Amino acid sequence: MIARIILIIFILSLWHPQENRDFFVVDGEPQCLVLYGENSADFESAKIIAEKIAEISKKKEEIFPYLEENYSDKNNLRTSHCDFIVVGNTSGYFNEKPYISLPLWYDDKNLNGKLDKDESREEIFINFSEENNIFPVLNIGDLRYRAVIEELPMKKLWKSGEKNVYIYENAGKVRFLNQDFTPLEFFQSIGENVVFFGDPYEKELPIQKDIEFQGWKVHLGEEYTVIEPNGNTHSFDPDDLIYIQRNVCSLKEITIFAMKIEDNKIDIYVLRNYGALQDTTGIKIGNDEWSLNIRSLDIEYEDVNDMSPVFKDGDIEYIIELRNYSPLSENIYITEFQIPPCGLSEGSYTGRIFFSLEITDSDPHDKEIDSVKMIYKKVIQESFLRFLIKDTELTEEIRNSYNIISVGGPGYTKTEKGTNICNLWTKALVDQELSKVDWYISEGEWEYIEDNKTLIVAGKDREATRRAAEELIESL
Repeated sequence: MIARIILIIFILSLWHPQENRDFFVVDGEPQCLVLYGENSADFESAKIIAEKIAEISKKKEEIFPYLEENYSDKNNLRTSHCDFIVVGNTSGYFNEKPYISLPLWYDDKNLNGKLDKDESREEIFINFSEENNIFPVLNIGDLRYRAVIEELPMKKLWKSGEKNVYIYENAGKVRFLNQDFTPLEFFQSIGENVVFFGDPYEKELPIQKDIEFQGWKVHLGEEYTVIEPNGNTHSFDPDDLIYIQRNVCSLKEITIFAMKIEDNKIDIYVLRNYGALQDTTGIKIGNDEWSLNIRSLDIEYEDVNDMSPVFKDGDIEYIIELRNYSPLSENIYITEFQIPPCGLSEGSYTGRIFFSLEITDSDPHDKEIDSVKMIYKKVIQESFLRFLIKDTELTEEIRNSYNIISVGGPGYTKTEKGTNICNLWTKALVDQELSKVDWYISEGEWEYIEDNKTLIVAGKDREATRRAAEELIESL
């Protein structure tokens, strides 16, 4: 028995996902399918693996144009603030001019396929100015790209004895410059506005001696030991409220780890990917200078002479806005670029152009423009559904064409469909004695079966399988 356990550990240690990335993708092309039991409860575990495969696979760029010809300056007939506001959908609340639709991101939290006023979103604000009898001119602030955040998460108070600590509840992500992040808090620091962001994770577990969660490790002994993902080790008295805080970007002390034990269960909290965005000037994109502005206000686009609708919703929004800080040159565009954890700083930035504005005007001295053309380039990620397959759909042709990630063990599961085998393909490999793991007692792991190009991801039950799936995607 001891020899068998040692053999299993040796086999598993030879196969690490990061070192075998070609099993999953090669030059961005997906090489595998994620197989789950049609009659099992492991779909969610399979889904998070499929989402990861979609994330690391090559993405396509699609071009979406908008053209308006013979455009007249309608500032006074539309709003006092701008000519166009580009949003991701104009079939909902934002359905009157100046709103126009290109496939920008919005949080369709009620899943009705429409952009509603309480949903966070991307916007592009365009205003044509007149200067020295020249029209159109794009002056400072006339072009703005922004993320509008409609709601921030609540904080929760964890208490133990006389000690307490605040943690963030989970919240929806927002897209800015084609990056997804989770805004958590808006505050001021030395007169500047700041948006703090991060990914909070919270989980309730049964009491156990050793715990791994989101890269952190905990050992419960005479004293409690907490090991960070970077290897830093902390010791705590078991009677204390356990938490670790960091000063983020020299702006604020934030709890990045917390744990409490109550009612024979462990609550554990981890904050990952945290950072801060704050007001910044001197951002160069091409020949133009931009500023990053963090604001909170009720966005209003009111009519000057009461001849058109009023565009406002009466609620405070939190806004992360990139706006031109100098009159724009002839090549008008916005690029995406990587945002460091502590935000942008003065300097030049380059990246993929995702929005461009082209103006054709034969007579700059009148209030008409021959054409206004906008091009939005969207990176399309394949749906995770393309990588999912049921165990009943597996054929020899599929096995010859793809590597297989088989999610779920060989045992039986009870669902509304009755009692069934969790994963038929895993069971077949076990029956052929190709798998060496005792999945009936496994706390969650993976095993590579080279002859069948299959990676089994499973455990003794649904929770163990889920743990294995989460650890797998963290290792990629």
